[in-house]
Amino acid sequence: PPAPRGVPQIEVTFDIDANGILAVKAKDKATNKEQSIKITANSGLSDAEIERMKKEAEAHAADDAKRKEEVELKNSADQKVFQTKKQLEELKEQITAEDRSGLETAVARIETALKGEDTEEIKSASEALETLWNDVSKRMYENAQNQAGGSGAEGGPQGAEQGEAGSTDNGAVDADFEVVDDKKKG
Repeated sequence: PPAPRGVPQIEVTFDIDANGILAVKAKDKATNKEQSIKITANSGLSDAEIERMKKEAEAHAADDAKRKEEVELKNSADQKVFQTKKQLEELKEQITAEDRSGLETAVARIETALKGEDTEEIKSASEALETLWNDVSKRMYENAQNQAGGSGAEGGPQGAEQGEAGSTDNGAVDADFEVVDDKKKG
């Protein structure tokens, strides 16, 4: 069965021998399955063909960069959807129903945008999800502080004083020192 996202550990080894043959081995640490391939340099391209290919690559560099940006944006949005769903499951007790609904709506918007090719909509939906998560996280931390702070507000300063009194036996030693330069003595 496929491993969950972020879990697989694959060890990849690259080895180039004296003849320029590249050997690549990949081993899944969980299943100990191993795959390998050898790549030899027998392309036989002429210098003219190589130059033509270089010029084509340079001509399409802008298109390639744009495509790369689109793919990275989609991957990032997909990762945000995955992380949000995972966080919603893990933090279901701490997230209010209203916040959960908002996050689920934002996730649905990204999933819909990912089905199309509108990169601006994907970007906008991703940013909206990030903003919403920031607000939800802020409220969660404030709620946690209010719950913890309400019961221990008076114990805060006393706890600090007790910590200072008990810290004399932590193994630290106060000492004065003087830097001695060995070069001046000789």
